[in-house]
Amino acid sequence: MLTAKELGDDGRDGILLSTRASLDHKFSSTVSAGIDMYSVYGSTNDLRGASDQLHQFGPYVATVFAEHWFVFGSVLLGVTEPTPDKQFRIFLGRSF
Repeated sequence: MLTAKELGDDGRDGILLSTRASLDHKFSSTVSAGIDMYSVYGSTNDLRGASDQLHQFGPYVATVFAEHWFVFGSVLLGVTEPTPDKQFRIFLGRSF
């Protein structure tokens, strides 16, 4: 369970509730793939019904391509009406 609190004059009341889950398979020391799932339930001040929440899932692949450098790519598919139908993501990162 992940939580967030907005601060400031325009911050929403309540605490935002969300979850993330991942199932991962490591194919080698440099390549892994799996399935990610993200859900946003809304604020504790105004929890949404299941059909109004944001739920998405999809496959991903990650690979290390140089010392300390990796690339992560995924496609997330929306499950509920307010969730975008498809989201394509590519991240380039460096570990320290």
